[in-house]
Amino acid sequence: NRLFRRLGMIAVLVVVAVLLVWGGASLRRQENTATQPSADLASLVVLPLRNLSGDPSQDYVANGITESLLAALAQTPGLLVLDRNSVSGYQGHPVDPKRIGRELGAQYLLDGSFQRTGDNLRVSARLVETSTARSLWASHVDQGTNDLFTLQDEIATRVVTALRSVLPARVQTSMADRRPAGPPTKNSEA
Repeated sequence: NRLFRRLGMIAVLVVVAVLLVWGGASLRRQENTATQPSADLASLVVLPLRNLSGDPSQDYVANGITESLLAALAQTPGLLVLDRNSVSGYQGHPVDPKRIGRELGAQYLLDGSFQRTGDNLRVSARLVETSTARSLWASHVDQGTNDLFTLQDEIATRVVTALRSVLPARVQTSMADRRPAGPPTKNSEA
């Protein structure tokens, strides 16, 4: 009887061990496939805006605009926007689009800066194809600092519009299908 109990316990332990090993391997396969961009997606990395004003107390402006861009771009169908944490090591260093693209697996890079002079703010941005380091689009927006939210929305709108014209056709089609029907609400409670 004791022998059968021991054999039964050993069999149960073997089955549990096999299930744990199989389950762990399955989870690793799922994690690996989740982090690799799909062939149907264009991948984009958004670098934090560089503060050219020379005043570190203005970094909040760069962070706010970068966050708005990430939020707007993350809702773009067919576009995989890499997490902000994945680019933190590139902040404050010269931009090498080919290296960043290779290391992060991104096809496109959005880089930009801002300058503040008195009550005026200039935000510049450029979209780069990482494989060629070729600039596909560049623009700037000048605005007073009394309404930073409008400035953030304007930059995000321009970038998304620019992406429509330079990204692969499969992304353009998907973006056009999801275009909003009208302007966003001005109601702050909404």
